[in-house]
Amino acid sequence: MVGAAQLDAVQRRTIDAVVKASSQNHWIKGFAGTGKTIVITHILKRLAADRTRKTCFATYTHALKEMVESGLTAKELSSIESTTFSSLGKIRGTFDVFVADEFQDIKKQRLGLVQKKASSIIIAADPAQRIYRWSAKENDLARALRPIREHKLRTIHRINLPVYTVATTIHPDAEFSPGAAPKDDREPVRLMSSTTRANESKLVLNEALRIAKRGSPSAILVPSNANLTRFLQDIATINKWGRVPAIRSEEEWGDPFGAVNTYLANYKSPLQLFGSKSGSLEESDRSKIVYLMTYHNAKGLEFPYVFLPHLTSETVLNPAVNASSEEEAQIFFVAATRAKERLYLSYHGSPHSFIDALDELDEEMIAPFESNARRY
Repeated sequence: MVGAAQLDAVQRRTIDAVVKASSQNHWIKGFAGTGKTIVITHILKRLAADRTRKTCFATYTHALKEMVESGLTAKELSSIESTTFSSLGKIRGTFDVFVADEFQDIKKQRLGLVQKKASSIIIAADPAQRIYRWSAKENDLARALRPIREHKLRTIHRINLPVYTVATTIHPDAEFSPGAAPKDDREPVRLMSSTTRANESKLVLNEALRIAKRGSPSAILVPSNANLTRFLQDIATINKWGRVPAIRSEEEWGDPFGAVNTYLANYKSPLQLFGSKSGSLEESDRSKIVYLMTYHNAKGLEFPYVFLPHLTSETVLNPAVNASSEEEAQIFFVAATRAKERLYLSYHGSPHSFIDALDELDEEMIAPFESNARRY
């Protein structure tokens, strides 16, 4: 949680303006890494101080909900009802203020429910990070929340210039005019290649383990649960662990990755599946952890070191049926911008067309991974 003293001037002014006029509708906009979730959390802290007003908070995933809740005190949490978008219909009663993060991924059909739930609505949303076909579009949000005051965050705090450049090369519609350019730490995005999928999986995990530290976990992100299973089975086969347990659907099981995480723990592996109520981000504060998750479950989160493996010509990055190139670009953008410090892209065999599209960038932005020449 970023403290109030560490916020930039625009973030502080935004929080003050929203809280002062909390009876009105507000839309907080900004590129990935501009601190929208942090601003939302500070708004919730301020609203919680007014015990006469009933506040509801909602966001896309359980992980994001828990992350925001971790920035609130027990007293603050006691005066806020928090939920996910999918469970919003289960919340009884109405509220004075409805606060939401990642609102670009709420279903269009639920906008009416939100309007009925509260007198005023405060959202953080970036349409460039909209990753579902059924999500409300920008004009849907603007129409449903009209009249609405817009607040734009313009300083990218989280990602560096190479990550920004790679992400917006693939998804140019996401580009924006920052108040200050992303930090240029001269550490390019690293491109890793291998001859087979199993060798690539081993290379990625070894590097993720090497650079992870207690308090600074690595995250390996893949498009779908099927890709999770393939990656895990590669590692299990190399280590002779036997067959990996099946991943259950969230609808069938409250802890869909529980059996797999128990399996990994039995082999004392620092690898942990995260998302959909499984895994623990807090554990990385105590131990060296490498998280493995889907692009969708990583949405809204951030990690020091992010790996996107298996970017081959056969891999469909967006698991939606007949996903378009634009839909793949949007989800790639979301996954790549989870990286706070280092981003690694990798493939085996024939690379994905997005890898080919990065050929035009110079080596200050993207460079080959060389295990014998690592500077970090």
